[in-house]
Amino acid sequence: MISPLGQNSSAIYGQLINNHNRNARSVFTATERLSTGKQINHASDDPAGLIAAEKIRGDIVELNGQSRASSYERSQLHIRESAITQVQGVLNEVRGVLVSAADGFNSPSQLTAYQQQIDASLDAIDQIANGTTGVSNSAALYELRSGGAANVVDGDMEAALALVEDKQSAIVNARAAIGAYERAELDTIERLREDQQVINLQTLSTLEDADFATETANLARSQTLTKASIALLALTNRDKESQMRLLLNI
Repeated sequence: MISPLGQNSSAIYGQLINNHNRNARSVFTATERLSTGKQINHASDDPAGLIAAEKIRGDIVELNGQSRASSYERSQLHIRESAITQVQGVLNEVRGVLVSAADGFNSPSQLTAYQQQIDASLDAIDQIANGTTGVSNSAALYELRSGGAANVVDGDMEAALALVEDKQSAIVNARAAIGAYERAELDTIERLREDQQVINLQTLSTLEDADFATETANLARSQTLTKASIALLALTNRDKESQMRLLLNI
């Protein structure tokens, strides 16, 4: 038959064991959080927080992918604008040739040389257009070529100048459209995406990052309680031995 004294001693000892195990787990948890810098190291630490953190992490990866796609689109726009700028420079040269050819003091051989220069310039425009997506070729200027109605040898010089001016106007409008799209669309979306990334990173940090001050305090407290529970267990064991010796001497 177990005496009430023995029953009370066993209950106290069991409670001390439970307290010791709980304090030891607290020491392990605080140590792990301090070593990893994370307050969620296992799903059991915070199941809801883990789900939210993984969702945000997925959003961050998606936004990074969108940023890379946006950077590629921006680079393509810059390539197109550079090509258009080159076409604009070629058109300026063609316009200068037309002005020189229209002064009325050129010999047939000089006009032929001017025409060859214009043909070469139009070929250059075609090469630029063939190598760059979104850049128009010289089709709108075909009348300026040798044998065309606006060639410099025996063609309509006023019509030739008008064709070049129209093409130059289209080129300027194309550059302006690229700049407007980049500024209104890409820049705005990029700023919004950057703001979203900042918010996501801050939220993820709040969910996952350990509070070092709090965890340091928890570790110190748990270590103190663990040492105390070990001391109490040792004292309880001595008391149990004393009780057993007392019972044996009765």
